[in-house]
Amino acid sequence: MKNLKAPYWRILILFVFFYCGTAAAQDSTITFLLPGNWAVDYSETKKKMHPEGRRYLDEMPQERRDRQETSYALRQYVFTQDGGFSIALHDGQTVNGNWMFLPENNILELTLANGQRQQYQILYIDNTKLGLYINVPDQEKLLYPELHLLKQN
Repeated sequence: MKNLKAPYWRILILFVFFYCGTAAAQDSTITFLLPGNWAVDYSETKKKMHPEGRRYLDEMPQERRDRQETSYALRQYVFTQDGGFSIALHDGQTVNGNWMFLPENNILELTLANGQRQQYQILYIDNTKLGLYINVPDQEKLLYPELHLLKQN
């Protein structure tokens, strides 16, 4: 009976090593690709709006809609190798904090200087593009549930 169980243990051990190796490889890929300057790809971000958000944006007075779109389109994200980040907003303000990759859920977690945490599911990342899905309750109430960024350097 013991001999029949041995292959199952080997399979389980291989699965655990594979999972851990994949998570470690994914972690190192993110920490290698993420640092740098990123700009919002507003056209791609806008394409991913929920229908309710698109209706809300379309019904805004033109001046307010322009301000709303500009506030996203001109955002600049900087992620540093040491785990720091800053977001330059269109009005000259800057938001600072730290980032951490949570490999078990493929989450990028940003901790703002005031301690507030924001989590983003990483949809894709390569040398030039980053896609993030904002992890919050009531997702459908967000104007832009996804952020799509283009690497600037």
